[in-house]
Amino acid sequence: MDRLPDNVPGSWFVDSSCVPCGACLQFPDAERLLSWNPQHSWVRFHAQPVSCEDLALALQLQAVCPALAICCTPEDSPRHGRSPS
Repeated sequence: MDRLPDNVPGSWFVDSSCVPCGACLQFPDAERLLSWNPQHSWVRFHAQPVSCEDLALALQLQAVCPALAICCTPEDSPRHGRSPS
């Protein structure tokens, strides 16, 4: 799927498979990283994870997304051994 245009630049993004259910926004502290776009038609990353706590939150948000629309570019994925500073 394609990266949605309202995401801030960076490794984490919401793609076009987002079905604006809002499930991810119900997760505690989700608003630190995610928000609705202005039209409330999809969710976007308004901030990138910058700490280990943020990265853990992003991974939890990715896990609760029923549409699998929360993505991370492979080269910056925690599965590839890189972590935020």
